[in-house]
Amino acid sequence: MFDNKNARTYQTGDLFLGLDENNRPIGISTDRHAITIAGSRSGKGVGLIIPNLKRWPDNVLCIDPKGENAELTYQDREKMGQAVHVLDPFGSADVPDRIRAKFNPLVSIDLTSNRARQDILDIANGLVISHDPKHMEWVEGARSLLAGIIAYVLVDAPPEHHNFASVRNILMLPKETASGGMGLWEHAQEMTGDDRIGGLIRNAGVTLITGMESEKSMEKDFLGGARRATEWLDDDAIAECLSDTSFQMSDLKTGDASVFLVLPAGGSFLKTYGAFLRLFVKTAINAMT
Repeated sequence: MFDNKNARTYQTGDLFLGLDENNRPIGISTDRHAITIAGSRSGKGVGLIIPNLKRWPDNVLCIDPKGENAELTYQDREKMGQAVHVLDPFGSADVPDRIRAKFNPLVSIDLTSNRARQDILDIANGLVISHDPKHMEWVEGARSLLAGIIAYVLVDAPPEHHNFASVRNILMLPKETASGGMGLWEHAQEMTGDDRIGGLIRNAGVTLITGMESEKSMEKDFLGGARRATEWLDDDAIAECLSDTSFQMSDLKTGDASVFLVLPAGGSFLKTYGAFLRLFVKTAINAMT
């Protein structure tokens, strides 16, 4: 409630703040960031986030741990002409299947662009979270290795395999396979002769070979770090959500799109799938810039 009689009446495109004592909607027009700080279950969602999602006429990117923002506002967003996409790998939100989305950031990489190398590095950066700045050399080594394998998959594999499952499968191969298929050693040898994408593939191949040849080396640690950092990709629900793309993140800049990421915050979800959240946010920021 507002007792300032001179407060601005809400207009379309404002940040909605609430109602005054006469039920007059109050808003503020600003191009600055806004932050709301309050304890759990204090009404941030029902008092600010949801009312603004029901009114905001432009594009939206919403991190929605409980799924209730998507549940309560998707119809309002659609009435505004927005295409609503709900990424909800664990089925937490009660929304119709028609707006459930998949998102594979690898599909949007243009290998002919001079940004391809950096786009791949950004994705690898999102996959490997740094927990200790003292160990950044190992983190960066794992990221570089992942970037090279991603580039290798994108330039060599057929389009239907341009996904994280393919990257993870190569990463987890044994040095040699008994079935006659290509083991990690053979893939690494192919990679060392490929200097496309600014040397990402070649460098990763050298790292793999050095790691497999050594009993103990930094390269071996890079491989172990990349494997541990991508273990969450083995989850069937996550793999399915990342398997294909039903929208482009660039729609947030060029189209009329409302994108919700529903990732439960309770238990160990954020600890286990924090890289998924990080990957999503980094991809969105890159698309906007």
